[in-house]
Amino acid sequence: MFSRFSLFFGGFTLFLLPVTQTLGADLPNIEDQTTINVIFDGNGLHIGVQSPAVDIVGFNHSPVNDTEKQLVKQAITWLKQPELGFELPNGGCQLDFADVDSGLLNNASSIAYAGFSAEYRFECHSLGSLRYIKVNYFDQSPAIKTISVVVLRGQDKLDLSINDRNRLISW
Repeated sequence: MFSRFSLFFGGFTLFLLPVTQTLGADLPNIEDQTTINVIFDGNGLHIGVQSPAVDIVGFNHSPVNDTEKQLVKQAITWLKQPELGFELPNGGCQLDFADVDSGLLNNASSIAYAGFSAEYRFECHSLGSLRYIKVNYFDQSPAIKTISVVVLRGQDKLDLSINDRNRLISW
């Protein structure tokens, strides 16, 4: 869930446990569906993605052969390139930080979380001009049918659901 993911603010790690406690049951179970969390922070834009492995690579277990291992490596490669997953028009945003993790890379026979987590931080010189984020994950991984989205802007919280025909996160 959200508590696994951390965002970086000026060299300090901020764990989103308070967000989890505040939003509580409003946050979806990441083992069931892909989620995107968007947080506005001054000139910073933070995007966190969590997805079950089956949505990204087609299976929810540790890779058992070279083909599955290659699928996981390819997924991590494209997840490390947020420009493939997101379009941020008019915000003047530059990637400042990206991190991707997957429990599928562990050599253990049983893993606690068979999925992918990605964190991105952008510095934006015109964040106020950013009116929406276009999500292209549906092109990269057709198994994703819907994505649950939580947007936090100041004191405002917005819950959305997007799909292949409605790819915009707008506020």
